Amino acid sequence: MDEQHMEKEEPRAVACAEGPERSERDLLSRHEPCEPDEPAGDTAEEQYPPKRLNLVLEGGGLRGVALVGAVAALAEALTQKYKDTYISYLAGTSAGALVATFLGAGYTPAEIASILGGPEFAKVADPAGPSFIPVVGRPIAMAWGAITQLGMLKGDALLSLFREKLDQKGIRTFRDLIMPGCENERNPARKYRVHLIASDITRGRMLVLPDDISAKLYGVEPDDLEVALAMRMSMSFPFVFRPVQLTGRDKVTSYIVDGGLLSNFPVHLFDTGAPAPEETLTLGIRVLQARYHSIHTPFIAARALWALGSTVQEARDVGDTAKLVDKLKWARVIEVNSEAAPIFKISTNPLALSPVERELLYNGGYYVMKRALGADFLERGRAVHAAAARAERGARGTPGAAVVRPRHGAGGTEEPGGR
Repeated sequence: MDEQHMEKEEPRAVACAEGPERSERDLLSRHEPCEPDEPAGDTAEEQYPPKRLNLVLEGGGLRGVALVGAVAALAEALTQKYKDTYISYLAGTSAGALVATFLGAGYTPAEIASILGGPEFAKVADPAGPSFIPVVGRPIAMAWGAITQLGMLKGDALLSLFREKLDQKGIRTFRDLIMPGCENERNPARKYRVHLIASDITRGRMLVLPDDISAKLYGVEPDDLEVALAMRMSMSFPFVFRPVQLTGRDKVTSYIVDGGLLSNFPVHLFDTGAPAPEETLTLGIRVLQARYHSIHTPFIAARALWALGSTVQEARDVGDTAKLVDKLKWARVIEVNSEAAPIFKISTNPLALSPVERELLYNGGYYVMKRALGADFLERGRAVHAAAARAERGARGTPGAAVVRPRHGAGGTEEPGGR
């Protein structure tokens, strides 16, 4: 669908439970060679779509519904316009981890939308303390759980929901998510199709799951790590869900919480080591949130605490992508404005969304992605990635590394905000 046609298209509401049916062909790549591709010819300025996409999804609590809308529009484009482009690897944090995992397990965007933020998801709010007292029992139980168990909600119901949904697709451990063709790969970044971000607050380190897991430190090997439990770790929002505890052979118990504490938008995850092949584009989807915080009375302590938590989540990723060396890479990031919807509800059920909020978030993600793809975002992004890869090879002294300055366009090559 071209840009001119899209401008004439009448707007329509997109209900969360609706969306594209199961596509005519699979969205996910059937296999990966797990071997470095040979550098392409000097075609960095040619604008044609990538053959493979690595999809990275930002965390955002209930705002993750916007991610589903964006992925739904992407799925439509891969089915209709980009029939030779497939999704290879997926990564995400918190709500992004949920969407990435379910997509990697074979769920369609419509099916994921019916899970995240829907009635079934709202029912997993299980207070961590006793809630038998009428009316006030639930809020007291949640407050008691946050103080005594480091989480208002136990998270057991959430884990059960993940297990149930993954079991329906035949997925239990990360052994079931090994990329076909990469069974003997030693690099976990290429071995597993899905990668999730969590935070080990005991050891003070970011965890890429299952890559960073070992029996020595966490009592389980990467192949045997339960996928549902990894999702639960990545979504363990501090003091909302109880931390997940894993004990290694060294008898040290690690408390693992939400990956957003250290990297809420791991768009660089697939950039480590050798540059990605020029025919592969990492596509990041962000859910915009307020980055500036007014700290004043009344409730200055609460405002400051919220600002502190938001800064911990956002500053590292925003700072990384603001560096001069990364300005080219902003061409691969699509941002969805979700300021009108909450991350968590301040209520007795922090996981419930109203139908209006769900539709607002879903439609926001859907139309942003649809407009971007209609303006050849993938073609421009691949050209920018090719230019960056050539520049990097040039810096390393690799022959044939022509440096091409990409043109500005719909994808944009500048950091948001014009800096």
